[in-house]
Amino acid sequence: MSKKIEKTCPKCGQKFATYISANKHFCSPECRYGYIKPKKQKQVLIKECPTCKNSFQVNKKRQIFCSYKCIRPRKGGNRKGTKQSEAVKVKCGIKPDDFSQRLKKAFQNNSNRSKKISEKAKERHRNYSLERKTEIANKIRIKVIKNYLEKPELIEIIRQKRLQQVIPKKDSKIEILLQQELKSRNIDFVTHPAIDITQPDIYLPKYKIIIFADGCYWHSCPKCLPLKCKTRGWTPEQIRQKDQLITERLIKREFIVMRFWEHDIKHSTENCINKVIEQINRMAII
Repeated sequence: MSKKIEKTCPKCGQKFATYISANKHFCSPECRYGYIKPKKQKQVLIKECPTCKNSFQVNKKRQIFCSYKCIRPRKGGNRKGTKQSEAVKVKCGIKPDDFSQRLKKAFQNNSNRSKKISEKAKERHRNYSLERKTEIANKIRIKVIKNYLEKPELIEIIRQKRLQQVIPKKDSKIEILLQQELKSRNIDFVTHPAIDITQPDIYLPKYKIIIFADGCYWHSCPKCLPLKCKTRGWTPEQIRQKDQLITERLIKREFIVMRFWEHDIKHSTENCINKVIEQINRMAII
C-alpha cells in the first residue's frame, strides 16, 4: 500500500492529503481548471559594447554588440547580401561608378549565352529526324540479336519460358463461341497449351486436333482486308507465310491442324464444329 503525503494547493494555498502514486497537485478540480501558471521572467543582463563602449540591456547571453553598426567595422566589411563599401572598392582598384556598370554587363552576357545555346539545341532537335532515330534503333536491335544468336543455349531457355506464358491472357470472342459449342457437344478440349513453338487456341488431346481461330485483321484475311494493308508493321504475305510454316511444322509432328476465319465463325459456329466432328469420324473409321 502506498503512503499518504500532505501537499499545498498552488492556487488557494490549502493543505490536502494524497497518495504518492497519484500525480495530484490541486485540492479540487475548480482550482485545477482556474489556475494559470505564472510565466518565468527572463533574466536581463547588462553588457558593454566593445566598439562604442556603451552599456546596454540584453536577454540573450550570446549577444556581444549593441547594434549592427558596431559589428561592421569590427569584422572589416558588411553583412552577407549587402553592397560592398566604398573603401573595399578602392582597395580592389574599382571606382564606385564603374562597379555597377560592370555588373550589368556581366548579367547581360550570361543571359545572351543561355539564349544562343537554347536556339542551337532547338535547331539540332528539329534536324534530328525520325528516320535517323529509327536507323539507330535498328542498329542496336541487330547487335542484341547477334549476341543472342551466338549463344543457342540462351535461345532455348527464352523459348521455353515464353511458351509457359499464356498470350493473350483472355480468350477472344471467337474462341469463346467455339468453346461453348464444343461444351454443348461434350467434347473435351484444352486452351492455349504449349506445343512446339506455338500456343494454339484450342487443342483436343484425345484426337490430337489443333484448332486456330484466326482474326481477319490480325491474320490478314484476303476477303476482309486489302492486299496493301499492314498489321503491326507486317505485310499480309509475311503473316500468311508465318502461319503456313507453323502448320507445316505441326503436321510433321503428326498433329491435325484446322484453321477457321473470324467471319466464318461469326456466320455459323455450328458448321465449323461440324467439320471438326467429320474429321473425328474419319479417324474412327481408319
